[in-house]
Amino acid sequence: MEDIAEANQLLKETLLRKSDELTGACRNYFEKLKMYLIGQNQKSFTNREISLKLKISVTTIKRHHLDLYNSGYLKITKKDKYTGYQYEIISYEEYKQLKSGISKVLDDSLKELQKNLTTSKQPISPVIAQLGNGLPKKQKAKNLKVLAQ
Repeated sequence: MEDIAEANQLLKETLLRKSDELTGACRNYFEKLKMYLIGQNQKSFTNREISLKLKISVTTIKRHHLDLYNSGYLKITKKDKYTGYQYEIISYEEYKQLKSGISKVLDDSLKELQKNLTTSKQPISPVIAQLGNGLPKKQKAKNLKVLAQ
């Protein structure tokens, strides 16, 4: 059980990154952007402003903002021909919610497994055992229920 608990801890970060719809680079930038805006007590921002403050090229900023806008993480609050777009972050909590959802699923699975192990008196065996050649034993296969297609 301790090994499974440790594996769950290692899996959390991997599952979080894989279940995130943003790329790793875009997610890292977005989290850095959120921290900057919170630190500045600021809601709206422009590409140029963020480029100067975070020291990231404008081209990279525009690419990340386009990805974030298309994914629904940013909204455009102002379009100006001379100053460009002004953006706002829609939710600061979405990553925390995703993280807590993954943690909850893994923790609940571990609790369920622990509960089953403590209530079960005998080890659980598979329905079908294999012969030496890899084929299932015929007498065990009869006990299987056929699922509707």
